[in-house]
Amino acid sequence: MLNSLRVKHFPLLLVAITISTILGCKTIKQETVKPLSVGTFLTDTTGSKLVDGGQVDLENAKVWNIPLDQKPQWLLYTTLNGQAVLVATLEDGSAKAWVNNGGEPHPLELTFQSSGKHVTETKNAFLLNSAVVPPVTFVKNSKVHIEVPPKDMSPHSVHALLPKSGKTAYIRKDGALVIQGNGTNSELMVNALPDARILVDQNDKIALYAAPTNRYQHAVLGDDIESARLLVIETGTENKVVTTIELESPYVFEGLAPLWADIHESEGRELITTISHIDMGSYLAVYSEAGELLAKGPAIGTGNRWRHVISADTKSNSIGVVSMPHGPGDVERYEMKDTTLEIAQANWTQYTSHAMHSRNLGRGLGFHTPKGEFEMVLVNPTRDTIALHSMNPVEVIATAPVGGELISNIVGVVDAGGNTFLAVGSDSGIRIWQSAPNKIIPN
Repeated sequence: MLNSLRVKHFPLLLVAITISTILGCKTIKQETVKPLSVGTFLTDTTGSKLVDGGQVDLENAKVWNIPLDQKPQWLLYTTLNGQAVLVATLEDGSAKAWVNNGGEPHPLELTFQSSGKHVTETKNAFLLNSAVVPPVTFVKNSKVHIEVPPKDMSPHSVHALLPKSGKTAYIRKDGALVIQGNGTNSELMVNALPDARILVDQNDKIALYAAPTNRYQHAVLGDDIESARLLVIETGTENKVVTTIELESPYVFEGLAPLWADIHESEGRELITTISHIDMGSYLAVYSEAGELLAKGPAIGTGNRWRHVISADTKSNSIGVVSMPHGPGDVERYEMKDTTLEIAQANWTQYTSHAMHSRNLGRGLGFHTPKGEFEMVLVNPTRDTIALHSMNPVEVIATAPVGGELISNIVGVVDAGGNTFLAVGSDSGIRIWQSAPNKIIPN
């Protein structure tokens, strides 16, 4: 595999410019733009799918049910003034929100914007070619706003907000990465994966999959198109590709996005990927932002066998994975040691994270608890029950019914009072579990 990898690393020109304008005795300083508080169905803009500081207690949680006349497709959690806000997009393309202010959830008004402009027509704003687009929100002026996707966006992709600049990034139908906002519009021809999920870090740097190919026709993620290239892109005055990681045939990146997390002592975050091969099946590989292969794990050993990366708990040096989720397969916990990824724990718990042929890769969610433990929530194959898993050792802690057949992704958040919220959407509506703050008794 090492011989099949080509890395192109474009050195960065680091220029520090300090501008001071002196008028008499006065100095005018440029104001620092406050980053947007962006909400995404990926839990974090870097795709972490991990709730830090969250403690789920399915057995003792308050359970709230929200009946709906439309099936919920996608959910996300954000916070407004320290309170948990749940946003859902429905099958007719509309969106609704609720706030938990210490009791049962109450409806919350949403406003809709597109590139900084207010949008009044919201019906079917998310329905693009019969594909319901996951919502992207931001909090500003004590309101929750939804960013409406551009009309020329690739129909199965998801737009993103750049938290530092407030601009919108999206994949156009021709594979170009378009960044617009603040009166500017730029495009970068990157041949992006048509259904790519755009990851963004705190400095508006982007990571995404590109170079679509059908040379590995497993076709379990919505189509038979996978990626042969992973890009890291700097945005700002000039948008440019700074790192290209390219796989030679017959290898592919099997997924819609990598997972961007700091699990190594090297500078910056690492890119955790699933690589697949017609004979070997899938294995995990970790790269630096500069494109260096840092570590890889064992392959399943048989083609058309996938590994679904759920979340990375950087504090415990753990990566949570479901191997062969359509089986269901094993729930695995990886640890990174030197140049290898070792499966430190694994167990066949009969719970899974993905439905065959679906682009919904959010049916698993990780938690780093106040006690420092790594836990994950997964769903059973019939999608009517969720299970909270301990990841050391890997085992089921508790289960709970979802009130129907799960349709949406699984989301969670911690409010300012330390309450942990967990939510799912099913064919009967939305169910929320509210767990009280975990009290740690000192030794």
